[in-house]
Amino acid sequence: TSFKSYVGFKHIHPFIEDAVESMHADGIEKAISIIMAPHYSALSTQSYSDRATKAAENLGMPTLVTISSWYRQPKFIAYWAQRIRAMLSLMSAAERQQTIVLFSAHSLPRQTLVADPYPQQVLESARLIAAAAGLDNYELAWQSAGRTSQSWLGPDILSVTRQSSERPKKKKLSSSTIIFASDNREIRYENDIACSDLTEKTGV
Repeated sequence: TSFKSYVGFKHIHPFIEDAVESMHADGIEKAISIIMAPHYSALSTQSYSDRATKAAENLGMPTLVTISSWYRQPKFIAYWAQRIRAMLSLMSAAERQQTIVLFSAHSLPRQTLVADPYPQQVLESARLIAAAAGLDNYELAWQSAGRTSQSWLGPDILSVTRQSSERPKKKKLSSSTIIFASDNREIRYENDIACSDLTEKTGV
């Protein structure tokens, strides 16, 4: 079976509506909509599927079947486990024993997450990946919290990095951002610049 893919973005061209319009123009009657973030949240990913559904309804077709989350998908888990094993294989046995794999995901405001499955889905992904990779030492941190008066999911990735340097025996950190299917400037800044600068300053 062959498939044709269409790409739509929330904030830049081509927009989600553009992708649906292209499907309609191509005569597509039924389509599978998959959001390229593994974990579902009514606050974030739901808006993507809502916009796609509304655009399709306005045009009369295609009929959309939405995959709202795929955080337990075996190949997703296996991919991250393989990446982590490959990274750890470059270390000596002593270094591996000192290393904490730090999983991170995008933070969201706590008060908007009542009955929202997002935090638990992220925790479950981290647990499954750690088990598949054979990890004994791993932690979960959150990043990209908004600068608002609301309380956001924590601990923050920079706080966890800083706390690691304050332990009696400093641990090495290796960060894996498990919520994003692709890199973007936000995570590159926080992980590759802010966290890297902090580890250099603290000797982690």
